[in-house]
Amino acid sequence: MATADRFWSVVQTHPNADRIAVKNLLQQNVEIYNPVYSERIRGGYRRVQLFTNYIFVKCADRWRAVRSTQGVKDFIFGASDKPARVSDEVIAALRSRENANGCIVLLKRGKFGLGDEVSIRPSAVGGEWLRGIYDGQSAPQRAYVLLNLFGAQRRVELKEADLVEA
Repeated sequence: MATADRFWSVVQTHPNADRIAVKNLLQQNVEIYNPVYSERIRGGYRRVQLFTNYIFVKCADRWRAVRSTQGVKDFIFGASDKPARVSDEVIAALRSRENANGCIVLLKRGKFGLGDEVSIRPSAVGGEWLRGIYDGQSAPQRAYVLLNLFGAQRRVELKEADLVEA
């Protein structure tokens, strides 16, 4: 089978059957990606599945065999009667956020929600208070803000510490 025919897709597992599905898929030599993150618990950490009851699988024409694997409930289907495809870039982006232990590093939730009106400290923008719309985090302690500049709305990246509630 040519590797060009292979694509990433998503299978849904039966409740509490993630481990069974993973074990059986690996026995069939199906490439899987099951991202996890580390959660602090009393006395240490535990690995938690990022997408509970969902696993990324890379397959081609064997998808019907994957679909009937013990622990697998079904594929997530697209517009056709075939599994929806997930781009290699999505998988690569998830893998790029893994630490040395293979756990996804989650961004901490910021103090603002999408669409919140914020004020920007004068020291961050050259001497006067500006108002904008919070448009998400770009990295830890960095945020995107939509500002009306020069007659158009612009997306600007700033330190989250320079933002206050409007």
